[in-house]
Amino acid sequence: MTFGAIMVMIVGVFFLARIGYVAEFPLPLALLVVPLVLAWLLALNQAQISLGRLALFMGLLAAAMMSLLLAEPGSSQTSVQLLILIYAMFVAPVSLDQESYTRYFRLIANVASILCVLGAVQYLTQFIYLTEFHFSWRTIVPPAFLLEYNTLNETQWGSGIYKGNGFFLLEPSHLSQVGSRALLIAIFILREPKYIIPIGVGLLTSYSGTGMTLVAIFGALPFLALVFGDNRYARFALAGVMLALAGTMIFWEQLNLDMLLGRTGEFSDPRSSGFARFTAGGLMFENFIANKPLTLLFGSGPGMAEYATKLDGVTEAFASAWIKLIVEYGFVGFAAFVSFYLYCIYTTTRSVWLSVAFCFQFLVLDGGLLVPQLAFAALMMGALVRLKPASQ
Repeated sequence: MTFGAIMVMIVGVFFLARIGYVAEFPLPLALLVVPLVLAWLLALNQAQISLGRLALFMGLLAAAMMSLLLAEPGSSQTSVQLLILIYAMFVAPVSLDQESYTRYFRLIANVASILCVLGAVQYLTQFIYLTEFHFSWRTIVPPAFLLEYNTLNETQWGSGIYKGNGFFLLEPSHLSQVGSRALLIAIFILREPKYIIPIGVGLLTSYSGTGMTLVAIFGALPFLALVFGDNRYARFALAGVMLALAGTMIFWEQLNLDMLLGRTGEFSDPRSSGFARFTAGGLMFENFIANKPLTLLFGSGPGMAEYATKLDGVTEAFASAWIKLIVEYGFVGFAAFVSFYLYCIYTTTRSVWLSVAFCFQFLVLDGGLLVPQLAFAALMMGALVRLKPASQ
């Protein structure tokens, strides 16, 4: 029964992420599915409210209310309501025994592997025959019920070659997020290196540097240690590494891998997505710290990050989660959210390393603070379950 409910959430969050209702604010199906299923699990006592998570969530709620109370004109009550609704879902984890806990994360790794393989298939088959249906559902889903962002994302402007998005996900960067987190789960929780192949091809063909950055910083050395430290894999590890390097060199041009290296120059180009996501955040921060002390503590108000994107000479700016939290909820709100998020991830994964990695990805690399599909993907991959104490 518990895993049946979890499967419903997985379908809603990962496989129907593009389905919803397009209104003044896009309402994804996941925003209905996740609260309803969790409420049902709570009613059956399959999920229980964590007192530690609840206490930290109340701290976040208090910071949000202070921000709203002291907000500048133009703040958004809808923004703070969405923040509360989304992250209230993190308060009641599902308790699982050791066998079910491992089964759950293997299920998550398998789902991510399927999505990554689909992303690679998308990318490769477009060279044989390309239809819009490869990457977008615009031809089959009515516009009023289709939530797509950057699904038709070219590897280079005007190239006509599109990045893999996993077919079901919102855009290539979403595939990169899911794949990179799943690979860390495989390394630190499942301790099964076999997921590197299906997930790796998805990360490559998504052409999104955020997932690769996360794996490079938090997973590369632990992965090698895991592989070479296990007799089942050690004898094949060196050959596998050599084959991977050789394959990369042979198919470098066919896979347009030079584009990944070329993206490092985006941090200084004000028209690029890399600048918009990372460099612009630093410029927004410089603008924000010039405010009065009360604003620094509690922010400019929910929904006010938009004002900080008006930067001189900058054509592209994106309020990543970390700068959005600081600008809207101040340093108090930022500290409250980080404490809550880290605690949720830690009580699920039981790993400080994974907690820091997932927090870094969510706040800095990806920035989907109020995008329900992205926030709920983070919930499913790092905060939905917890291991039952041995006494239970």
